[in-house]
Amino acid sequence: MISILSDDNRELLTKILEGLISVPSVKSESSDKAPFGEHTAQALRFFLNVAEAYGFKVADLDGYAGYIEFGEGPREVAVLCHLDIVPPGDGWTVDPYSLNIKDGKFIGRGIIDDKGPAAACFLAMKILKDNGWKPSNRIRLILGLDEESGCECMDHYRSVEKVPDIGFTPDAKFPVIYAEKGILHVTFRTPDDSPLTSGITLSADGGDKANMVPSTCRYSLNGEEFIVHGRSSHASMPQYGINAISRAMTDISEKLKAKGLRHPFVDFYTKYIAETTDGSLIGIGFSDSQSGPLTFNVGLLSISSGSVSMTIDIRYPVTFSKENIMDRLRSAASSVGLEISEDSSMDPLYREPDSEFVQSLLDVYNSVTGESRIPIAIGGGTYARRMPNIIAFGPVFDPVRDVAHQADEYILEEELLSCIEIYRNALVRLDELLG
Repeated sequence: MISILSDDNRELLTKILEGLISVPSVKSESSDKAPFGEHTAQALRFFLNVAEAYGFKVADLDGYAGYIEFGEGPREVAVLCHLDIVPPGDGWTVDPYSLNIKDGKFIGRGIIDDKGPAAACFLAMKILKDNGWKPSNRIRLILGLDEESGCECMDHYRSVEKVPDIGFTPDAKFPVIYAEKGILHVTFRTPDDSPLTSGITLSADGGDKANMVPSTCRYSLNGEEFIVHGRSSHASMPQYGINAISRAMTDISEKLKAKGLRHPFVDFYTKYIAETTDGSLIGIGFSDSQSGPLTFNVGLLSISSGSVSMTIDIRYPVTFSKENIMDRLRSAASSVGLEISEDSSMDPLYREPDSEFVQSLLDVYNSVTGESRIPIAIGGGTYARRMPNIIAFGPVFDPVRDVAHQADEYILEEELLSCIEIYRNALVRLDELLG
């Protein structure tokens, strides 16, 4: 299953990975020609410079996104990747901003989400180009810079460039994705004029982003300071992480009970959330046969002087409505005097699993791997929601080892090389399908 690379292409793969991983391309303050921060723009410039040196057409689209392209024609087969990343979080055993190669693994922040797959797709394009393949359509690698924080990059792309005719985004799992759950970010907070008072001095701070399971939560209870550690993971799979905020709230609850004390928010958290990840305690433990169960992740928490702000990431099944979920959350919040607001949302995505598009990519995967898999649904959100004619396709082979957004994020070297082979064949197949 391993893609056989020449020595030159293997060196190039390592060079690209080293260059991309070294850039801390977390979204930051915008600047001239860098709407998502200088580091995201730096990652894009690096990649475009490499590609241009090998004879590809490249473009920087106002710092929002860019592309690498070869071939001619009015129609386009596209691959959509992103170069922005989430913060490293705690728990790393290596430098997250250096490419580490150890025990057959490439390790570094973004190596699986989505810098490694972007490099693999470029190598797939380069191998095809070097071998003299003449596609019937243009082949374009689109590089976005705001996937982790709202996908404004794709909104801009669509305003200045033609929408691709067909393509995929290597930002999920294999064998191929036919459905993506709805995504909802909501914040529970105390009204400005109604702090939660209890005679207990409590403050807390946990989490880096809503779409990450928090690895650390710090709190102070009646003057004593504590740090609680968990294990980060992607919010679409909170069951694979350990939520430090939930652990901290359990710890606080136990300390208060031991002293015969209570705090209204702690009681709320214990009753409606505790350490669950399916929303069942708060009344939204939904599931369907098309996309599976709802997931619920408390990603951010801040408590100070009786004021509370808590942001939750919810991934809900494709047959359920956002409005029903919001109604139930409001009902729970009102029981303790909290308000809720919708911060952002993405509707579910569903494509017929038997469609020629889905089945073509499935056949590529099964042919290369020798497996007999079927299309799957995920809780993650990809560019497929923001760009028509795109579906998610890899790069994760084993969902249990999906370490996106986790400490020591890695991809097996063997699997990354296999991705090159799969994506090379996929580009040929989609070019043929487009005609």
